[in-house]
Amino acid sequence: MKPFYLSRKFLIAIVDACAGLLALYVTRFLSPEDAKLVIQTYALIQPVLFVWIGSIAAEDAAALKAGAHPSQKD
Repeated sequence: MKPFYLSRKFLIAIVDACAGLLALYVTRFLSPEDAKLVIQTYALIQPVLFVWIGSIAAEDAAALKAGAHPSQKD
């Protein structure tokens, strides 16, 4: 079994966290209107990433149930 930090779900979550921190940092140097646009754009993208992580988890669960998950290989 591979380490958790190499899983797709973990890497997507790390990218999401980095994007959030970057969005917050960048807004300090923008006008209020531009900062609002950056935060709104991030707020629109974040649920898509959550759904992506959830779909990977559902895919992994289905593979485990079917006995076809890579961690179950000899």
